[in-house]
Amino acid sequence: MRYRHAVSASATSQKAMVKVRQSWQTRWGFLRQLRFEPELEAAYLSHSQQGLRYQSLIACLLGAGIWFLFVCVDSYRLQLFQHPGEFPLALLQLIFVRVLVQACLLMCVLACVWPVFKYRQSVMVVGVIYLLALGSITAIHCYQRLQLQHESSVLILVVMAMFLPLGLRFTASLGLALSFVLTVFLFGLLVVAEEFEGPMLQLSLLLLMSTAVAAVGAYLLEYSNRQQFLLRRELEWQADHDPLTGLHNRRLFSHHLEACIGQARRDGRSLALVLMDVDHFKLYNDSYGHQAGDQALKALAELLKDLAARPLDLAARVGGEEMALIFFDVEAGQAQALCERLVRGVRALGIPHTSSPTASCMTVSAGCAMLGDERSEDALYQRADKLLYQVKHSGRNGSLLGLPPQATQAGPGLGVAA
Repeated sequence: MRYRHAVSASATSQKAMVKVRQSWQTRWGFLRQLRFEPELEAAYLSHSQQGLRYQSLIACLLGAGIWFLFVCVDSYRLQLFQHPGEFPLALLQLIFVRVLVQACLLMCVLACVWPVFKYRQSVMVVGVIYLLALGSITAIHCYQRLQLQHESSVLILVVMAMFLPLGLRFTASLGLALSFVLTVFLFGLLVVAEEFEGPMLQLSLLLLMSTAVAAVGAYLLEYSNRQQFLLRRELEWQADHDPLTGLHNRRLFSHHLEACIGQARRDGRSLALVLMDVDHFKLYNDSYGHQAGDQALKALAELLKDLAARPLDLAARVGGEEMALIFFDVEAGQAQALCERLVRGVRALGIPHTSSPTASCMTVSAGCAMLGDERSEDALYQRADKLLYQVKHSGRNGSLLGLPPQATQAGPGLGVAA
C-alpha cells in the first residue's frame, strides 16, 4: 500500500510536469495580464532585468543626444545668438524648457553610472521618457505661439519609445503611454489658447491611436519573451536532470561534487558521498517488467529528495539503478544516521520483490565515504564505490561508512571501514 501511494504521488514524470506547467503558465499569463504565479514571476523579472542598467544608460544617452540636437536646431532657426535680449515670452519659455530638460537628462546619465542608483533603473527609464514627452509637448506649444513651423507627429516617436524593451512591464508601459495621452488632452483643453485647442485635441486622438498600435506590438513581444523564458527554463531543467526520476543527472552531479569538495576544503567543513544501488534490480525488471522498474525508481527518487533537503545537499541518478547523495557539512555520525534512514526508508516502501534472494521486498545497498585527503572528486567517488561493493558482497540490504584514515567509529547495525 505504501509503495502504491508513493508511485501514485510521482506517477507523472518531472519532464511531463514541466511541460504541463509551462503550458498552464503560458495560458494563465496570457489571460491574467502577462503575469506568472508569484515565484515564477519573480524569476522572470530577475531574468528580464539583467543588463537593465546598460539599457537605461543607452536610453538616457539617446534621449540627451536627441534633445541636444533639437536645442541646436532651435538655436539656428531662431538665430538666438544674433539677437540677444530681444526674446518674446514664448521664446523664453522655449529656451527654459530646452535647457531644463537637457540638464535633467544629463543628470540621468550621471545617475545611471552612479552605483547608488543601480536598484532604481526602471524609475530612471520612466522619468527620462516622461521628461522627454512633457518637454516635447511644451516645446510644440511654444512653437505654436511663435507661429513657427513644427511637426507635432514627432510625439508619436515618444509614444513608441514608451514600449521599447527598457525593463518596464507591459502594463507599466501602457499606463505611461495612456497618462501621456491624457496629459496632452488636458493640456490642449485647459492650458493652450483657444485657437490652438483644436489641433492639440486632434493630436491627442492621433497619439491614442498610436498607443493602441504600439501596445499590440509590445504585448505580442512580451508574450513571446515569456514563452521563450519558460522554454529556456525547461531546457535548462532537462540539461541538469534525469527525465525519469527528476533527480539531478550525472553531469550536474560531477560539477556539484567538485564544487562542494572545494568549498569544504576552503571552509574546513566535512563532506559525505553516498552511492546507492538497488539490490537485484535486473531480476526485478525481468519479473515485473521495465515499466514497474521505472515506477520503483521514481518512488526511490522521492525518498532521496527528502533526504537531500538542504541547499548544498544533492540527490542524483548516476547510472541505471545507481543513485548518489552528497551531504555537505555532516559529521560521520550524521552521515551514518542518514544512511540508516535511506536503507530503512526503502524497505518501508514495501515494494514487492519476490524474485530477490535478499528479501521479499526491494532493498538497497549503500556505500558512504567521508571526505579525506582526496585531490579530486574521482578519488572520493572510487572510495565510495568500493564501499558499495563491499556491502553487496557481504549480503546487500545495508550500508558501509568509510572514514578518513585518521579515525574509525562504528555505530549499531552499520559497518564502518577505514
